[in-house]
Amino acid sequence: MIRMNSLMRDTINKCTKENKNEDKKIEKICDEIVRKTKLIQNCVLYDPRNELDENNYKIKLWGPCTDYTSYEMWDNELAFDIDIISHNKILDFLEVLDLKLMEKLENRKFCVIIYLDEDFFFVRFHTYRQEEGLYYCEDAETYTDNPFVYRLNL
Repeated sequence: MIRMNSLMRDTINKCTKENKNEDKKIEKICDEIVRKTKLIQNCVLYDPRNELDENNYKIKLWGPCTDYTSYEMWDNELAFDIDIISHNKILDFLEVLDLKLMEKLENRKFCVIIYLDEDFFFVRFHTYRQEEGLYYCEDAETYTDNPFVYRLNL
């Protein structure tokens, strides 16, 4: 299931940029993200410096992090330059990252989110836990400030 707001739909549709190496670039970026992702205490966490392990990390639910889903969302936010990939490849990026995460962590389903601002291409992801649901509202149109899309593979 893919849901996007009208701002993202317009952004994708307006992009006519073609780059022959784009698919390889997406694969490389997604491989790097997944390589640096770990399962720690029932949370899938992005660990760019390879510092986390079960023995030295304790998940503390606090403030906006009231459950494992919100904890993952706060931990797993990656910001790239706005032009990291052509915007007409955003859905490809979502699919590749989702499939690679599921391949690494076989028994999990993921929600992968991309949103844009003027300067950055943001990627977030969390495990889909039926009892906790989605971090964001299921209706992508409620997000009106920025182009926003998510993929949930149930």
